[in-house]
Amino acid sequence: MDLDRYDRQHVRIELYRDSTRAYTISSSYSNSGSYTWSNVSNSIGSGTRYRIKVSSYYDGAVYAFSDYFTISSRYSGTITVSSPNPRTP
Repeated sequence: MDLDRYDRQHVRIELYRDSTRAYTISSSYSNSGSYTWSNVSNSIGSGTRYRIKVSSYYDGAVYAFSDYFTISSRYSGTITVSSPNPRTP
C-alpha cells in the first residue's frame, strides 16, 4: 500500500470477519509501524477468516488487509500486527 501521498502518521485499525467489520480496534492510532492489541474483547467469537484492515485516518479509500487468521476459543492475550501483507483494492 503506497501511503506516500497521505498522512501515514494516523491510521484506523479494524478487525474483519470475511467482509464484515467485527470490531474497531483503534479509530485513530498514531502509526509507529506496529500495534499491540492487548485488551482483546470477550465479545469477539472464535472462528476462522478473521483479518485486520489498516486504513488512512484521513482517506478511508486508502487501506490494506492482512492475510486471514483464526481466533481460538477463550483467547486471552495479545495480537500483534507488525506488517500485514497488503491487499489493496
